[in-house]
Formats: sequence, C-alpha cells, structure tokens
Amino acid sequence: MELKIDTGALRIPICRDGQQTGELRFSPKDVNFVQGFYDLYASYEALAEQYSRRAGALKPEDDEGYFCLLRELGEAVRAGIDKLFGAGTSDAAFGAFVGHPDVYAQFFEGLLEVITHQRQAELAPYLPQQEAAAEGDGLV
Repeated sequence: MELKIDTGALRIPICRDGQQTGELRFSPKDVNFVQGFYDLYASYEALAEQYSRRAGALKPEDDEGYFCLLRELGEAVRAGIDKLFGAGTSDAAFGAFVGHPDVYAQFFEGLLEVITHQRQAELAPYLPQQEAAAEGDGLV
C-alpha cells in the first residue's frame, strides 16, 4: 500500500546558452515557497538597485571596484537561490558566471511569470467571473 500525494510540483528545465544544465522543481501551491520566492526577488531588486547606485559612483577606470560589486551581487543572489531551491541550483542556472544583474533578472522574471500564471489559474475558480462570460458572450 502507498499513500499518493500530489503537491502540484512543477519541473522546469534550466537552459543556459542553449544547453539544458539542470531542472527546477517547486510547487507554486506551496505558500511557504511562494513567499520565499517573493522575498528573494525583493531582496534581489534591492541588491540590484544598490549595485546601480554604487556602480554609478565609481570612476570609469575603476574596473576593480566594478568587479567587486558584481562579485558581491552574484554571491548574494546565488546564495539566496541555493537556499530556496537547493544547493547547486545556481551552478545549474549560471555555471561559473558571475556578472551583470541582467542574468539574474532573467532567472527571477522567468520564474515570476510561471508562478504568477500558476497562482492565477489556481485562484480563478474562486474569483467572480467577468461580466462578458456571465452574460454568455452577449447572447440572451
């Protein structure tokens, strides 16, 4: 005998530069996961804003300062991703890449789209239907 439980977990392939490098597995039905993702995304946005301010204050020839900022941002974002999704997720997503915030934005925005779509689909049966749908597309 076995007890079967479906948590609604999704498996999303990670493709970096045209190659599948891993897989994300999570459930958008898990409130703890979704809250953790939103918190991580907010943390990333704050770090990216801080990066922009600090990078703007650097002199154009200050490559070392620029690289230091990129490393700080990358290390913080990668640690947060690995904490939420599991060790090694950042390596699968980014490899050894530590660089511009746009790469991390691709990760977060792609997942935000998936999570938002899934959450809306889950809530749809409990929300009031649009008037057009209630009116039968205008046919009486």
